[in-house]
Amino acid sequence: MLAYKAERYGRLIIPVGTFFPCSQTCLCCGEINSITKDLNVREFDCPSCGTHHARDVNAVINVRNEGLRILYSR
Repeated sequence: MLAYKAERYGRLIIPVGTFFPCSQTCLCCGEINSITKDLNVREFDCPSCGTHHARDVNAVINVRNEGLRILYSR
């Protein structure tokens, strides 16, 4: 269904790896925080740079950035 809709509206779908640690990676410094593997943790502070993240927002931005990275590395 998603592929059909994307084609209909002239959009691209860039698959990002299933195991890409999008909600664990700090979008500011790139540090992977293993503490956030627990899905009950909804917010966290990056142990490296101290930035506070809402897990879902952080994941969305990281997926977008990874998709763009894949797109432009083709």
